[in-house]
Amino acid sequence: MRIINNYLSEIQNAVKLMKESLGHDDILDAWMNRKVAKEGQLTSELSYKFHGVGCFLIYDNYDINFDFGPNGRFDGFDEWRLRDYISQKKYDFPEYQNPSKLEKDFEKLKSLGVIVCPRWEPSKHLYYYKEAI
Repeated sequence: MRIINNYLSEIQNAVKLMKESLGHDDILDAWMNRKVAKEGQLTSELSYKFHGVGCFLIYDNYDINFDFGPNGRFDGFDEWRLRDYISQKKYDFPEYQNPSKLEKDFEKLKSLGVIVCPRWEPSKHLYYYKEAI
């Protein structure tokens, strides 16, 4: 699903930058152990702000909200976060401006076993591509 791939790609790029800039491989652990600031600027157009077991990536004209999975994983997603992402990128995803389309497509991926929710701590609500488990 293009929306999931775009969402995860943006997070992957930002987390790579965070790891380099903050000097920690497990940035959730670094945040939880107060080794990095709760919020900061990564580039002129990208800042971050940790919340609980997640993070906001704040760009000039949109933000991305994601939660970490086990062992610092950041490849999880849920329908709520995808909906938020779509709402801020209307022109990139015009086919998803009808909320029921995302719901139907998400359910289809679940029923086909393409995505699964293994209920892993610290974010039991996150789904992952089955191939990534």
